[in-house]
Amino acid sequence: MKVQVKLLGALRHHATADAAGTLHLDLPEASPVQDVIGRLPVPANASYIVVVNGDRIAPVDLPLRVLKDGDTVSLVPAIKGG
Repeated sequence: MKVQVKLLGALRHHATADAAGTLHLDLPEASPVQDVIGRLPVPANASYIVVVNGDRIAPVDLPLRVLKDGDTVSLVPAIKGG
C-alpha cells in the first residue's frame, strides 16, 4: 500500500522529501503508524506530534493505529517554550 508522509517544519531536514516536505512510502497492508516512524531518519530525541488524515494520534496508540492505502501521516514539530 502507498502512504504519504509529510514532515513539517525543522523535521523536513531529516529526510529526502519533495519541495513540500512529502515522502511516499510503500508499506505492507495493515502496517501500524509506528512502522512509518521507524522508517524515518528523525532523531530519537525529536519532539513531534503525529497526525493521520487530520486526526492526532497519541504516542500510546502508534503501534495500534493501522494505516490504509492512501493515508497521510504528518509529523508536526512540538512547540516548546516557557
